[in-house]
Amino acid sequence: MVTACGGIRLRDWEHNARRQTSPRGLALWDARSGRVLARADAEGSPDRFFRIADELSARLIADQFRGRGEQLTHAAAEMTDSLGALKAYLEGESLLRTGDAVKAVEAYQRAVSEDTTFALAYYRLSQASTSAGHTSLMHDAAEAAVRHRGRLSARDQIRVHAWNARLGGDVASAEAAYHRLLHLYPDDLEATFQLADLLFHNNPFRGRSAAEARGGLERSLASAPTRREATDHLAKVYLLEGDSAALQRLRAHARSDGPDTSLLAWLDALEAAGRPGRGRDSAVARVRGAGDVHAIMFVWWAAVYGGAPSARALAGALLEPDRAPEIRAWGHLTRADLAAGCARWPEATRELAHASVFAPLRAAELHGLYSTLPWARADRATLLALRDTLARWSDARAGAESSPPFVEFPPGARELVRIYVSGLLSVRLDDAAAAGRAVQALRESRGSVAARRYGRALAAGVEAHLLRARGQPDKALAALAREPLDWSRDYGPVHFAAHAHERFLRAELLRETGHPAEALGWYATLGELAGADAAYLPRARQARADIYDRSGKTDLGTRERLRAARRCSADQ
Repeated sequence: MVTACGGIRLRDWEHNARRQTSPRGLALWDARSGRVLARADAEGSPDRFFRIADELSARLIADQFRGRGEQLTHAAAEMTDSLGALKAYLEGESLLRTGDAVKAVEAYQRAVSEDTTFALAYYRLSQASTSAGHTSLMHDAAEAAVRHRGRLSARDQIRVHAWNARLGGDVASAEAAYHRLLHLYPDDLEATFQLADLLFHNNPFRGRSAAEARGGLERSLASAPTRREATDHLAKVYLLEGDSAALQRLRAHARSDGPDTSLLAWLDALEAAGRPGRGRDSAVARVRGAGDVHAIMFVWWAAVYGGAPSARALAGALLEPDRAPEIRAWGHLTRADLAAGCARWPEATRELAHASVFAPLRAAELHGLYSTLPWARADRATLLALRDTLARWSDARAGAESSPPFVEFPPGARELVRIYVSGLLSVRLDDAAAAGRAVQALRESRGSVAARRYGRALAAGVEAHLLRARGQPDKALAALAREPLDWSRDYGPVHFAAHAHERFLRAELLRETGHPAEALGWYATLGELAGADAAYLPRARQARADIYDRSGKTDLGTRERLRAARRCSADQ
């Protein structure tokens, strides 16, 4: 008998078929090197052999994962009695390490079909589904892991609770659980990475920097299961901090770590895009030759971490005629983000008009949102026309409009964006009654739990703008604080998911009410999260410069002012 299991193989030895006796033992060996890793006795009658083989196989495999960073795999191997489930689980782990989340989902699904109580397989299925963009499966698998938590150790029960709390929007509870886990088990690299991942993605919604994740991410490089994602996040942290030396070391580490080159390709394209002329042309050609998802990610990196002109050039590669309509719309909307941030309104309006050919509702929503910006040049007639356009869209039409391939709104959430933008336009039009109706409709939204949570967050945003317009900034701040923002794993880096409008408003309100230090933190989150931040980034940096100047830190003020200017400079 020969059994393959994630690069490790198991076979019987000293098997006497003619005498109909069971094999005397089992051997586990590395399929690549042929080296025997472990042996175990398997005495017993022939009819019991396969059951004994499964038990010994699981035991032998578990023993191979006792190293630092492999605790979760070891626990999974000891948990299930099904060798088939374990094989599928290990295949999923291997696929995740290479970045193939879609196939990893399929492997974990096989694992839980072989063992329907395999809690850690459900846990990893939920995480893989997050990366693969499978919203419903992400939540269903997390709930299944909780249902079967009785088979878990106390350590892994905390882990599953933390993940489920995070998906449910209770970020503070999730963070506390990870800290507790690391207090009890300081060497738990899975918990180290999950805490760092939470800080990286969720800190901007709490007025804190994503760069707080740096230490945990650097420690996570020591673990094979978390190395790929940690490397990706670390690159972004180093870009945020401007730490070019650390970034170069990370690039060297990534080159030596395996055949995957997507991260290196993104970094190379970003660096080349910052050089006008041949460098930028080569970066555009690289994006033009990439698949839709990778092309969007190239543009996303440039919009967040590069200059507006270089990001605009890369976004042009999404406009090729052979691209899907939703991808071409994304290119135009990204260009509109960049133009709005640099106060180039005619250009922003043109790009929104181009986008409306491919995604009319998304273009109208974004046009409406940007028309409510404090520095926008929209007159009353334009505001009324935009609100009327949104009012004519039915929920059915809204739900039918296509989106980029990695975007999936939770059930009941898509139509909330239209109500939200209509409410903001009503505030700008001094139509308090209509704005109030929008707030109420958002609060009473139905659909999934995620959709209802999203509706409450959008309602708080409209209410805060209304209270600010009435001269009540303290109450506006309280309205925002009642509904904590959250990076929804349901629909990824799409407009209105990043809550850039609310983060900018919160910073403005904190500055107005005499809390400059907190305002600095919230302004700094613009430019840490999503391409949609681009519309707010130059103004946020200018506001930070003003705060520094007033506190006597003119050197920091000068730095922020230069960064704001360079963001829109033609030579970036």
